[in-house]
Amino acid sequence: MNPALARYAIALIVLASLVTSVAYFPFAPKILVSHWNTAGEADGAMSRFWGLAIFPLLQAAIAGLLLAIPRIDPLKANIAQFRERYDLFIVIFLTYLLGLQLLVVAWNAGLRLDFNMVLPIGAGLVIFYVGTMLGHLKRNHLIGVRTPRTLASDEVWARTHRISGRLFMACGVISIAGAFFGTWALLFIIAPLLATVVYVVVYSYLAFRRVTR
Repeated sequence: MNPALARYAIALIVLASLVTSVAYFPFAPKILVSHWNTAGEADGAMSRFWGLAIFPLLQAAIAGLLLAIPRIDPLKANIAQFRERYDLFIVIFLTYLLGLQLLVVAWNAGLRLDFNMVLPIGAGLVIFYVGTMLGHLKRNHLIGVRTPRTLASDEVWARTHRISGRLFMACGVISIAGAFFGTWALLFIIAPLLATVVYVVVYSYLAFRRVTR
């Protein structure tokens, strides 16, 4: 994604989040339902102000942090080689957060959506895109699978991220499938990701041993 276009898209998404909160504020209940358990039942709430303010504040903070990373990494020249894919990730992730905000607003406005059906699909799409991006990452200190072994060797970095990309895409598909399993949906998101993280850490260690041998 073109860097200039990405910045405009990011700004528009954060602005859309702010406008959504401000527009809904006069109509929102004084206590806003803000959390649901694995059964899809509401089990947490916040004041109207913080329940709506948290979304644009969180999006602005995340956008600022993610945009700062390519500037502060000592290996920012490597990040420049996959910057377009990285910028698209920021846009996709912020769009996902905006979708969550709209779900919360819709639920509090009386539209009782099934979060166990909607959330796994959105999360799965984000995870799948991360998988498509991982294989293109160049060695850096802040983005990707950063272990002492991957940071020590370009070859280990490349091997680890190739396998990580395939596994994350598989995790994305599994997460989407979780939408059809009701209360088990969260497990379909978390369990594959945890297994993948453990695997790639071990894989990077073994790959480093093979390369240095």
